[in-house]
Amino acid sequence: MFLNPAPAIKVDTTMFNGIDFVSPNETEAPIYTGIQIDDIADAFKSLGTLRSMGVIYLVITLGENGAVYFNGEANAHCKAFKVTPVDTTAAGDTFTGAFALMVANGKTIDEAVRFACAVAAVSVTRPGAQNSIPSYAEAEAFIQTQL
Repeated sequence: MFLNPAPAIKVDTTMFNGIDFVSPNETEAPIYTGIQIDDIADAFKSLGTLRSMGVIYLVITLGENGAVYFNGEANAHCKAFKVTPVDTTAAGDTFTGAFALMVANGKTIDEAVRFACAVAAVSVTRPGAQNSIPSYAEAEAFIQTQL
């Protein structure tokens, strides 16, 4: 089960127990963990708190700082792709959809997060929400330009 807890509201955190994938952003995670995220170390602490609530895999998106995540073995950080943002309206939903697509297609958590970061990066370079979401081919082409 995937959960993107947005918009974040106070809930009984026992609801997280057993959820496979949870992907809050840096402003939503503190509502559940009580840990203000000011840097990558804080984000890793937040991952640990969410894991203690029973979440199996976690991703916390950090906007221009990429994402931190637990891949089943260790915490990791995926740096953001450098782009000039135009509109960030759909970035979080785009990230979550791309991440879920990759996991559902058998990719590793590391591969899924990197792809989702790329897709979100492309989306913020375009205005609007639905129209900003790149196709799979566009995302792959963008990734190739970043190697």
